[in-house]
Amino acid sequence: MSTKKRYFGIDLSKRSMEVAIVTDGSEKILRKTYSNTVEGKKALLKTLKPLDTVALETGNGSFLLARLIESRVSCKVHVLNAGKLHIIFESLKKTDKSDALNLARFIQRHPEDELPTVTIPSEEEMAMRSSVVEQERISKSRTASINALKNLYWN
Repeated sequence: MSTKKRYFGIDLSKRSMEVAIVTDGSEKILRKTYSNTVEGKKALLKTLKPLDTVALETGNGSFLLARLIESRVSCKVHVLNAGKLHIIFESLKKTDKSDALNLARFIQRHPEDELPTVTIPSEEEMAMRSSVVEQERISKSRTASINALKNLYWN
């Protein structure tokens, strides 16, 4: 029994995951939409098989989903540098569905070593990034408060 390789392109948004599935030797494109919730992610994981290849664009949600897929399904996951994906940015039709399909076709057509992948950060690195972002937010808030107080004083 020969299993044909499947390529999943996943476009994440805050509320949903748009998925396009391209299979070697088939013109048929499968499309699915999952909610970006625990239940939606569980449904996505049930669809995936260990021989599948998945592509996502960079982003915090992408890193979390990539780690989840790798740990639960053990299929190959590529988080791609969105800045280097000219195929998506040059497209006149810019929708979540078209982005998902472009991602799936991109990983199907390009050798793995030529993909503009980004290293998936560890949980510790993600926590550190979150701390840095929070520290920056607090610092900007403090500066804004000081400037508002100075403005009140001078007026």
